[in-house]
Amino acid sequence: MRCQHDIIFRDLARDHVDTAALTTMRTMIADLAARGAEGVVLGCTELAMLLPADGEELPCRVWDSAEVHSEAGVDFAFGGEGAAEETLRGFPPPLAEMGLSTSPDDP
Repeated sequence: MRCQHDIIFRDLARDHVDTAALTTMRTMIADLAARGAEGVVLGCTELAMLLPADGEELPCRVWDSAEVHSEAGVDFAFGGEGAAEETLRGFPPPLAEMGLSTSPDDP
């Protein structure tokens, strides 16, 4: 099985998505869920290209880091709490327990 590094730098960074990459990523997510993961963070913005667009269910919750950062940036820029906070709610462990906040008003 190919590793994430190869998928990111040999394929996705060059706008190439193939069936093998899709299968590999879905297998990795399924394996993590089978071992007890409640969610997976796609820590590279290109990895979201491998998310199912056809409504296919994944075995656990998946966060797209580009989407989370974009929503947080908009919330921060406009001083409101919205989609970014909702996206992060329930993320294990809760941000509050880690001493972090998504609110621009918190130091």
